[in-house]
Amino acid sequence: MKASRGRLFQRRSRLTGELLPTWWLAYRVDGAERRESTHTTDRDVAQKLLTKRLDQANEDQLPDPTVERLTVGALLDRLLDHYETKEHRSLATVRSQTKALREVLGRVLAREVTTARLVRLVKTWRAERTGPATCNRRVQLLRAAYRRAKVDPKRIDFGEVLSPEAPPRRALLDVAAFEAIHAQLPAHVRDYFAVAFLTGVRKAQLAKTTWPHYDPTTATFTWTAAEVKSKHPHVLPLDGRAREIIDALYATRRLHCRHVFHGRHCAPGRQASKALGCIGDIKKAWTKACGTSGYAAAVFHDTRRAAVTHLANAGVPAHEIMGISGHRTRSMLDRYSIGTEEQKRRALRRGTEYLEAERAKATATVQPIKAK
Repeated sequence: MKASRGRLFQRRSRLTGELLPTWWLAYRVDGAERRESTHTTDRDVAQKLLTKRLDQANEDQLPDPTVERLTVGALLDRLLDHYETKEHRSLATVRSQTKALREVLGRVLAREVTTARLVRLVKTWRAERTGPATCNRRVQLLRAAYRRAKVDPKRIDFGEVLSPEAPPRRALLDVAAFEAIHAQLPAHVRDYFAVAFLTGVRKAQLAKTTWPHYDPTTATFTWTAAEVKSKHPHVLPLDGRAREIIDALYATRRLHCRHVFHGRHCAPGRQASKALGCIGDIKKAWTKACGTSGYAAAVFHDTRRAAVTHLANAGVPAHEIMGISGHRTRSMLDRYSIGTEEQKRRALRRGTEYLEAERAKATATVQPIKAK
């Protein structure tokens, strides 16, 4: 790419014909002229920018002029295209989160967004009772959109925009809470809730589970990588109460519906939801049951934390818990395992037993010195 000598000029007003104060620069690259506003009325500053552009052109580092005209909406579109191409499981969530950004900044040029503008936007969201974690996810998606489009956010300090977050939810859905909520749920939701509580399988994954996933001879569920959020196959052999529930459902399975868990309106010819399976949306039933039972703050995802924590309390090794719940990393497993007072007492008890055993060994090996 070779650039010819450029020039500076001022445009004339279409109304008065007088020269406008802003300087423009022009130069030719590979025979085509490029024009660009310097956004300044100082000729010396404009000359420096022209020199910079000529150097960039000669070094083949000239910025794409179309990038300067990109809007925030266009950046978000590119980000969503990337998520869709890579088949990320969080595409629906990202699309929902970027909607709030698009409503306010969609038509704004990406280079015109500033830190102060984003801070004001976050304050507006917080005034609408949007949580700090949700605000941060939106800001982080905007930052990812800039990076994906290779647009330098010169006027944005994303670190200044992010809000302090509360620590991850640590509420434990214990047995008493499970029994209380389970009793208030509609009959068609109870087995679904119980299996989630016992195994920790993700809500959507369990809702879309069908009988072809199940091998009754070995009592094992097998989900392919395409059906699991972590994009890894998940094999779950059943035993105990979870197996009893599934065996009972298998014995009474419906021939017209391939799903394991059925909704209230399951009937021949009725199409199941692609996202929520036959059981459908249980949000209203769940909210009502939690409120009636006195656990209004509980969310269904607490079943995943509960299963991990209860298995850990039972002394199940971490790698076996990961195989049951489908977690891929130990760090994420630790995030879901909620430390309880009983866990700490048990750890201290084991420490005391170890020290007592070591003291006993030391006492047994000490031999008194015989007097001469």
